[in-house]
Amino acid sequence: TFSPSGTDLQIRALSLAAAAYVHLHRFSEARKYLLQADQLCSTAKLPVCAHVINAHWTLAIEQGNYDEAYGFALKDLRLVRTFRDPFEEATALMNLANTCLYQQHYDEAIDWLNNSNRVAGTLDAQDILLTNTGSQGWAYYSLGDRERAFILFQDAERRAAALGDNQGRILWLTTTGYVLQDSGQWARAKESYQQALQLAAQINSSEDIINSLESLTHISIELGQPDDADRYLSQLDPLIPPGANPL
Repeated sequence: TFSPSGTDLQIRALSLAAAAYVHLHRFSEARKYLLQADQLCSTAKLPVCAHVINAHWTLAIEQGNYDEAYGFALKDLRLVRTFRDPFEEATALMNLANTCLYQQHYDEAIDWLNNSNRVAGTLDAQDILLTNTGSQGWAYYSLGDRERAFILFQDAERRAAALGDNQGRILWLTTTGYVLQDSGQWARAKESYQQALQLAAQINSSEDIINSLESLTHISIELGQPDDADRYLSQLDPLIPPGANPL
């Protein structure tokens, strides 16, 4: 049975603290913990050091340093392959792909996503496969292939439903609506937004309810349905803080 050493636990604690500060956008504190973790990892190559590299990657992404983030993702991939950890390998490949999306290197992102799917598929890692499916949709959409993007976004919504991930369903229903709206298929887009609104109400997600109502108001105007637009707007108004301009 594997029993982590004191150094393993210390590195893990430091990487978790760094990740928490990144999430809070307190980047100077995050760097302080990462520096300590880096010093410990410099004396020994340990599997737990992948968490440190991943925290570096997240920090670079949050600060918009995408070239730096790409370097950390590659470093993470090399390390997890050294220790033959397929789940972490699939995650590192996914991170490389997402970095490429930020860099607008869409063809490269698709290549990394295919590699990540290959590894994740052997593990039946459904969360990774779900994220990758949506990311592939964005890549193809950005390349102008709306039809393939639409199929992938629908697949992502189905995967989220199978996992009981209503937040994910809302995201991909809304995204599907954007693609349909962009393609001039306004009635179908409205159906996607209505489904998203229904799910948002079920989980009482105020942000998603507002976003769905905004989309429905706009699409109703485009469809020449002023009564529907007024109805959605009347539901939206009480949810908006005074002084805000939702539309």
